Formats: sequence, structure tokens, C-alpha cells
Amino acid sequence: MKTTPLWIVLLFVFSFVFLVCVQGQESASKKFRVLVVTGGHGVDEAGLTKMLDSLGNITWTRVSHPNAHAHFKPENAHRYDLLLLYDAWEEITDEAKADFTGLVAGGKPVLALHHCLLSYSKWPEYAEIIGGQYFYLGEGGRRGDKHYGYSTAKDKVEMTVHIKDATHPVLRNVRDFSITEELYAKMYVSPATHVLLETDVPGMETPIAWTTAFGRGRVFTFQLGHGRVSFENENFLMIMRQAIDWLGRPEKPRRPIPKEMRKQGWGNPNFVTYRDMDGDGVEECLGFFYRDRGHYAWYDVTTSYWAILDGKTNEVEFVSENTTSIATAVETVFRDNRWMLKMDGFQDGKYEVDEQGRIHGMKVYEYVGFDRKTGGYRVLTLEQEEVVFPETIPGDPRGTKTGPIPPADREPLETLILTGINGAHWWQGSSDALKEILENSGLFRCDIAVMNGSPDAVAPDSLDFSKYALVVSNHVPGDWPDRAKMNLENYVKNGGGLVLLHGATLAFAKWPEYNRMMGLGAWMNRNEKDGPYVYWKDGAFVRDETPGWAGYHGRQHAFTVVHRKPEHPILKGLPVEWLHFKDELYGKMRGPAENMEILATAYDDPDENFGLGGSDRHEPVLWTVRYGEGRVFVDVMGHAGDDVPAIYALECTGFQVTFLRGCEWAATGGVTQAIPEDFPTKTEFRFRRDFR
Repeated sequence: MKTTPLWIVLLFVFSFVFLVCVQGQESASKKFRVLVVTGGHGVDEAGLTKMLDSLGNITWTRVSHPNAHAHFKPENAHRYDLLLLYDAWEEITDEAKADFTGLVAGGKPVLALHHCLLSYSKWPEYAEIIGGQYFYLGEGGRRGDKHYGYSTAKDKVEMTVHIKDATHPVLRNVRDFSITEELYAKMYVSPATHVLLETDVPGMETPIAWTTAFGRGRVFTFQLGHGRVSFENENFLMIMRQAIDWLGRPEKPRRPIPKEMRKQGWGNPNFVTYRDMDGDGVEECLGFFYRDRGHYAWYDVTTSYWAILDGKTNEVEFVSENTTSIATAVETVFRDNRWMLKMDGFQDGKYEVDEQGRIHGMKVYEYVGFDRKTGGYRVLTLEQEEVVFPETIPGDPRGTKTGPIPPADREPLETLILTGINGAHWWQGSSDALKEILENSGLFRCDIAVMNGSPDAVAPDSLDFSKYALVVSNHVPGDWPDRAKMNLENYVKNGGGLVLLHGATLAFAKWPEYNRMMGLGAWMNRNEKDGPYVYWKDGAFVRDETPGWAGYHGRQHAFTVVHRKPEHPILKGLPVEWLHFKDELYGKMRGPAENMEILATAYDDPDENFGLGGSDRHEPVLWTVRYGEGRVFVDVMGHAGDDVPAIYALECTGFQVTFLRGCEWAATGGVTQAIPEDFPTKTEFRFRRDFR
């Protein structure tokens, strides 16, 4: 038999490998062809051109009205991958409407930017396609039985843009940010949209960005983009790039739905189906969790629980807004937190908790879980009359018995707690808990100043800090007047004590002196301009000047706190390692880090973070800062959830003891508190659920 010469074989292999590599590189560097539609509204020509060129992942062609509609025709659709609407045009023929709806329904993605929300005021279907509309003609807009009147717009609005879904690919690595922009409000926003960004400017609270779908077409609508201020904003550009990638990338292949799930009624994944829905606002609430219309929903009206099947990936997600401990009990069924649940059929939500912390009395008919690590499903039908769940929180549900409070040898220290709307935190519950922790020690007497979110809110510049030995803040305000800022700076410089807890490390990114008082901060557009990352790695503290955004945390989980300065008065005599219960572990923080002493760290383990990453280093969790004559204590622990209102992180004895000792040190420079017998160990949680 004749054989092929070796050199020909090698040449063929080399050519094949080279071709694959070249194709791979071309695929990785592929740019999306974008058709940019303008007309009917003034445009910052130079700014728009520079912005589009700077995105880096597109090539673009611009067309303007009245000649734009011809590009919607089927014979022209192959010339571009994505449609970017930046027009404000009114006239459109029935033929052009049919071309546009057919184009999007057939799968052409749309990026709807800023003033295109004004387009086609007499064509209701357009508003459903892009998910919203600004009303400015005629008598204002009407949708169904609701009359919206006229929308409003205001230029040069200083606003904070808040993240509503940090898990969405469009918002990867984006955090809350500030911008001065034209703001639209009182618009129509379809309940079918999934809101990604919003702002809470008083009187103009409104969604800023959302996704929706029309047929097979994805849509991302972004109401920023008035001009150069947006075009040169780093967050705006990042969102635009990631939106284009999300709109243009191929769909992931679907997983087959297991037979067991089909038997249980999980059907038709191409639209949302509501089951046993009741009560006002439920549809709106469900709509918050849907990224598009490709989901199938189950809802249990008795307990206000629902579950979602993603029709594109066939993954199941369990979602709850209920405030009872049923949610906590359900979570413990799959203790490793890898699972997403579907539940159906609680019997009136009646249950009891026994002395061992176990829940009795609930009848659960069925649930299904999707294991994210193995990709497997688990479908169970429980027919017994009673189901006993594992402990909701380890240990005695009443907490440790700490005995009577010893009498203090001095008058309680006057303390002011600053609170109010605090991002995704249950600020009311955490404020009450902090007051109890402080006052039950006998060392402090507390006033609470609610800064926003309440009819009784106070103005920041009305606060008299000089009345207090200690100020404790767990607050993330948008900004303060200059007078209020100066008052706090002078208070601390002149010897006042300041404690910054958890969410307070997000506050005031643009206030240099606050960042000096705090040392390290997170999110809110912080990056290398604000200072280095600081962390413990390989036996030493590192000041890392690497560029990058500040702020990160994965899912809540237990972690071990390690004392790096065990002889400091706050930590002296305490175990040098202890187990803290289920909290957010903040990482990748950065800031001036001046006059700062890091007292304790915790390892951010990628394997313990449920697929959300992890820095693989010890992140600071407790530290102090000297600012003038004043003392600052910073504690990044103490999350209080607002999804299911819960304060279990604050119930941890280790948190309470170190917090109290840090407060006393900040106020007086010393610590008089005894070493408690109920402090956690390296392997065992301890709780003080009565905050004593």
C-alpha cells in the first residue's frame, strides 16, 4: 500500500492548526456591525463619534431620518448585527412599522439610547418593543386604563445611579455611580422589563436602564446619553460595551427539561405563566426578577413565594420576599448553598420552632432543586404529614446566657447612630439592633438620627456632633452639604470618636476627608485614583497600586476572623481566630490608607464563594484610623439583609463583642470590658440573640 510522505502529513497538520488559530483569533476579536439611527433631535456630533469609536467592539454606520426606515427592510438586515436607536422621530408608515417589528421579532437586537424614548408617540407597539416611552405630545400618554399625563425632563441633574441587578452581564464590575445628566421621569416603563439601573432623585425616581425582549430580539434601553458628560463617563462606556456584547453574543444552548419536571407542570418556557397569583403589585414584583419574557413562573399566594424556570438555560431559581423564617428553613434543606429551589404548596404557613431550633408543622407537597455544581436536578414529593427541617441557625436558638449586666463605673457615653436608606440593607432592623447592643452593655446611651427614608428624617447640617462622645454610622447617603461635612471633620479632628460599620464604607466617594477618616472604601466609582488596595498575603500586609475598581463581595457565608494585632486594646485577651456567622465579606477595598492600623482580616476563599469568585487573600475586616486628635474604628462586618429582613450577622457574639470594644476605644482611647466566656471559637459559632 502506498503511504503519504511524512512532510505532506506535517504540512497538513501545521496548516490545519494555523487555520484554527487564525479563526479563533478572528472570532475573539470580532466587532459587531452597528447601524446607528439619528434624526429629530440635536446631537453632539463630535462627542457621539468619539464615543462610538472608543467602544472598541463595534464598527458603525450612521443613517438619519427621513432616510432611516429603508434600512429596516429585510433585504438590508444582513448588513448589520445590531440596531442602535438614537433618534426622536415621529412619522412612520405602516410598511416601516412592519419592517421594524419583523426585524426585531426575527432576532435583530436593539440598543435604545436616551431620546429615542420620545419616538413614535402614536405607535403603542414601539413602546412595548423598547420597554418604555416619554410622553410629550397631545394630552399625554395612556396605557390601558392608566393615564400618565406628560413626562418630565430636567437637565444637569446630579444623581446617583443605583444597581438593581449586579448579576446581569451588562453590569459586570459596575457599581453605583454618580453623574450629572439630563434625567427623564414620569415615563411609561413596561412591566415586562427587567430594570437594571435606577435613580432616586426626589420627585424624579425612575428606572435608568432595563432589558426586555420582543419575539427573538433582545433589547437594552439606556436613558443616559444626552451628550458628552455621558459619552466620557467610564461607567457609561463600560455599560455600553457590555450591553453590546450581551446583545450580540449567541444564545447558550438549552438544557433539556427532565421528565420529572415536565410531569410537575414545568412547561412552555417561552413566556411567563402566572399560577395562583393574587394581590396588588405581584406582577410588578415578579417582573423585577425576569430578565426577559423567557421564563416560566410558579407562585404560592399563601406564603408569597415564587420560583422561576429560565426558558433559555432551563435553570431553576427560587425567589422569596416573605419575612417569615420559612425562607430560612427552606434554605437549610440544601445546606451547601449550591441549590436553586422551586417550591409549591405550603399549608397556610403554620409552623412551630422547638427548643433545638427545628421547625415543625409545615406540610410541603413538593420541591425541585437545581445543583449549580453538578448540573443535576432533584425532584421530591413529600407526602408525610409533618416535615422536620434542620436547624435554621446553629446553636441554641435563644443564644448564650450571658447573665446580668454588671453595673458600669461611669455614666453611659452619649452616642449618635446615623442611619437611613442604606443600599440593599435593612437599615431599620440594623439600627434597632445596634442601639440594643450598645445600650445593653451599660456603657452607652444612644440617639438615632434617620437621615432619609422616613418622614422624621433630619437634615445633616442640623446635627450637633459636639454633644456626643461617639458617632456610629451605618449609612450610605448620596451627599451632604458642605457645612455638615465640615462639622463632622472638625468633630473628629478635635478628638471625637467615630465608628463606621459595613455599608458606611461605601459612602461619600467624592469627599476626600471622609475617605481619609475611613482609610479604605468600596464601590461608588472608587478606583486607583482613590488609593491602593490593602490586604494580607504571604505573611505581610500589601499596598497594591494595581489599577481596578474598588469593592466586591460574594454570597453571604461564614468565615474565620484572624487577629493581626492581638495586643491592641480592642482585641487584647480575645481568641486570635474565631468563626463569624454568615455575613458579607467585603474585599478589594482601596483608599488613602493613611494613619491606619489593620486589626483583623478574613480569607476570601474562592472555593467558598459559590462560583462568584474570591480574591484568594486575607481582606481587612477590622481596622483603626487616627485623624487629628480623633479615633476612628472601622468594621466591615454586620450585614442586615433587606431581601428577607434578617440580622443574623449582628446576632453573632464575635461581632457584638468586637463592635462594642471598638466603640469604647473610639470614644475613650481604652477598653474596660471583660473578656466574655461565650466568645466564638475557631470552629464553633456563638450567638447573643437578645443582644446582651
